[in-house]
Amino acid sequence: MTRAGQPVWLYRFAYVSEAQRGTNMGALHAFEIPFTLDIPAAMVKDKVTGSDKVMADVTSGYWVQFAKAGDPNGGSRPEWPRYDPSLDRILHFTNSGVIVGTDPWKPRIDLWEAVWTRGQKSERRSGTLAGTSWQLVKFEGGDGATLVPDDKSKYTIAFADDGGVSVRIDCNRGHGMWKSPGPGQIQFGPMALTRAMCPAAPLNDRIPRDWDHVRSYVVKDGHLFLSLMADGGTYEFEPATGK
Repeated sequence: MTRAGQPVWLYRFAYVSEAQRGTNMGALHAFEIPFTLDIPAAMVKDKVTGSDKVMADVTSGYWVQFAKAGDPNGGSRPEWPRYDPSLDRILHFTNSGVIVGTDPWKPRIDLWEAVWTRGQKSERRSGTLAGTSWQLVKFEGGDGATLVPDDKSKYTIAFADDGGVSVRIDCNRGHGMWKSPGPGQIQFGPMALTRAMCPAAPLNDRIPRDWDHVRSYVVKDGHLFLSLMADGGTYEFEPATGK
């Protein structure tokens, strides 16, 4: 999103309610939600402390301001700098307060990114998928059930030359990485997907759930077929129309 010129504010939430310290190894996934909603007692009930309340007030203040103005900054809270990859400064929510600094996980994230991208070179050399864009025709499950999109152009996938992949799932957009370890093989990395509330549709839930299970592909008669592991089903695509 930063490459596309969109403003981004990156954070890492490491604050643990005082009642949970010593019992948890650290902040777990989604631990920030009670604080962004200013309800720190949601996980610890009557054991919430003054420190917890202060962190909830600060955290929810950023989220409310972002919802109101598209920028989390304002008031007396510490300035949250826009994310700049060249500076790598993010906002840390820690047990010691809110701190601006470098992501402490950056070395291990960079390592795994290097491991993931190493396998992309063979596919980029062959050029089979790199630079192509497709729209969904249908999904056929291993049990024979078939799902067909109401509008093909709302379900697309585009393979970039640099190993990136862009997707559209109804009203949401996503981005991730892809590689081909060998002929006919394909794997996708984690997909960052927006969270807009699209109209209910089976494919909207199915595609993100299947994303990590795609293992092979074939291009036949101008169509791309992405198959899931263990005969879980196949997604059939046709060249995107560019709409």
